Amino acid sequence: MVLIIFARTYFILGVVIIIMLPLLGNTFSIFPQKTHVRIQNALEGNKDLMVHCKSRDNDIGEQYLKPHQCFEFHFKTNVWGSTLFFCGFNWQGGRHWYDIYIHERDFTVCSKLCAWQVKQNGPCLYDHKTNSYTHCRVWNDQIFRR
Repeated sequence: MVLIIFARTYFILGVVIIIMLPLLGNTFSIFPQKTHVRIQNALEGNKDLMVHCKSRDNDIGEQYLKPHQCFEFHFKTNVWGSTLFFCGFNWQGGRHWYDIYIHERDFTVCSKLCAWQVKQNGPCLYDHKTNSYTHCRVWNDQIFRR
């Protein structure tokens, strides 16, 4: 008898969880998704670019990119929808940083591939609908200086 009540309780709990998951929105996932981030050096004046990306748990390391060169890294998003990767960008005459992947911001825009071009004014995100780098952003350090 106790076993039947125990089994029913867990069955009902499971059904409630399955029903509630869509209400939590896109930021929560019991199945972490593999996401790729691609960064391309699009600096004007054919300058070399040093990129250093990391999260709280993973340090991707420094990458040195010649003009128009790309590098890519990937990760699995966490189940809480709080995955964050930020990168430092250095080149002759410039030094900035940007949150290159914020799960809540980027999950629906570039769930499998976030492709960025780095320019002097800021990074530009590839728009899969228009097939162009149209979502240009301001560097984080310029936002926080204001």
